[in-house]
Amino acid sequence: MKRIQKRKHGRTSDSLHASSATHVIKIGFDMRKPGDARPVPGKLRGFLLCRDSLGQDNNLQIDLDAMQTLGVGEQQIAQAKAGQLKAAPGLLPTELNFVLVHDAIRAPGGTWEYPGTFGESYECWNKAGLFCFGDGVVAQRRQDDRTRAKIDCVPVGREDTEAKEFCKQSVGKECKAHSRLILCLFSADADNRPQPLSKALGWQARYRFDTSSEYNPMRILADLDAAADRCNGKLHGLTGTLNCNLQKKRYEGGVAPVMQIMFQISEADIREREASLRQMYLEDRRVLALPAPEEAPETSPFEEAVSEHTGFTVEPEQVESPEDEIAAAEFSTDEPFSEEAETEPEAEQDPADPLDGYSDETLADSLSAFAADHLGDYAGYEYVGQKTGKTIRKPIENIDWFFDGQPGVKDRARRDLLRQICRDLLANPKVKFPLIPEMDLEAEGVAAN
Repeated sequence: MKRIQKRKHGRTSDSLHASSATHVIKIGFDMRKPGDARPVPGKLRGFLLCRDSLGQDNNLQIDLDAMQTLGVGEQQIAQAKAGQLKAAPGLLPTELNFVLVHDAIRAPGGTWEYPGTFGESYECWNKAGLFCFGDGVVAQRRQDDRTRAKIDCVPVGREDTEAKEFCKQSVGKECKAHSRLILCLFSADADNRPQPLSKALGWQARYRFDTSSEYNPMRILADLDAAADRCNGKLHGLTGTLNCNLQKKRYEGGVAPVMQIMFQISEADIREREASLRQMYLEDRRVLALPAPEEAPETSPFEEAVSEHTGFTVEPEQVESPEDEIAAAEFSTDEPFSEEAETEPEAEQDPADPLDGYSDETLADSLSAFAADHLGDYAGYEYVGQKTGKTIRKPIENIDWFFDGQPGVKDRARRDLLRQICRDLLANPKVKFPLIPEMDLEAEGVAAN
């Protein structure tokens, strides 16, 4: 099945409105009476959880089950609506526990993006729907003939811009910033174990929080970016809290009370994720017996290598625990894959090497032909298990493995292992290892002419 490449009205699959949510987190409500054409906004001194579905009164249905789990009943909700921001504290919850569902990804410019978790855009709506939307640089605006044109997105107050260039819709407050945060909420049971807040959907429930504030998204992105930097974008499963606090905001006409959102990811979870990724990182080095980070010289090409398991760019680091020191000690320069052994000049190698004159590709073809479907019986490497402390043999099942290493030390290590396996087979009197003759390309070209 194919997907649509260009959708109507310039819509894209990563649009804010394309994100899936089953519930809504609100800090306000619609006070309009029957017959009113436009919404009348009301403000709440806490969170109100609703299903993302309209009821008979044309308002979102309150999720009473979830609110009761948080210790809030219908009477408290009614009192909170009646008092709005002047209501007594404690009627509604002001802290929600969440778990992140998606990882972050690197954008081409190097910044982090959070598909399925957070997005924002400038939007202008009218009776016909979404009139214009943009990111502060480029916008798409609907034309009279129902097409959309790309224009400069210049919201009011944008830096490096003169006032005469500001968008008229932004100056008139018709265009506003719109941000959406999507989370999975949970609460703790009597044994302090996490339980999904939605009894009907369980961990599949998704709660969206929409805001037109300019400051709330900045705080949310700051915390997401900091966690993504430390965890290399691996945010899935991290927990945190979403808080709302009553503050004052200064406007041109004075000061008004507002609800301020605080988004915080658990520091304990981040440290645990860092430790887990560090462990995978060390295991990656252990498998191929590469030099420990602190032993690699500053100019080592391995500093630019990328771990296959974690996606980390490998850089020299200090050993932080006794286990790390043990792991680092195993990577001595006496190992066959050490950088000193790999960078020795050609003149210092054994001139009696039986594989001199054979390319890595020819040796791979010879080994593949000899082993056939039993490559793992002849090719493999050993490492010491981190938990058991036992030596484990890892068979190599695919001949292409020898050529799939990252450029630099890891690539040379795999190729050296290939040559060593072939040397061992040649020296083994119990097997007959036939070397495929190396093609003499120059002689072949002369014969062809």
